[in-house]
Amino acid sequence: MEILLVERAILELMISNNKKGYSVEEIAKELSYPELVVENTLSELMVLRLVNYRASKAPYELNRLELQKVAPLLRSKQEKEKNIKELINSMFSSMEEETSFNRVILDDFEEAKIAQMIKELNDFIQHVKKNKKKSAHSKEKVIFVGMNNYHDLVLKDVVGS
Repeated sequence: MEILLVERAILELMISNNKKGYSVEEIAKELSYPELVVENTLSELMVLRLVNYRASKAPYELNRLELQKVAPLLRSKQEKEKNIKELINSMFSSMEEETSFNRVILDDFEEAKIAQMIKELNDFIQHVKKNKKKSAHSKEKVIFVGMNNYHDLVLKDVVGS
């Protein structure tokens, strides 16, 4: 089963809020997506049987039984890697001011300094995640930080994992 980023976002919203049902308008407002995108995505999620429709004020609800069946797939390493790749591709296609990508030759001191800064940033992010109160999903940020040897990345791409 292939889950798109927008489908995952809607499912995550519905799971995290644990409400009985949602309207297109509620989802669109919470995620800051156009209503047409939400409608089309909900239709796809109904085809996948992950969302049910019932005639009411909040007609869309999770099909928890079907979701339990596919949950291991959604949490699989392959699905997480695919999700990360899609997010990174989206991030780099927009390349806002806050996004940077650099290839640089570092000496041992510089590499150690950057590794320490990355660790401190990751520790701070974990602290924020642990202590953050509930907020709108549309306010969620994607932070991508890391350092790898260019040579190793090229070889991994050529040889595969």
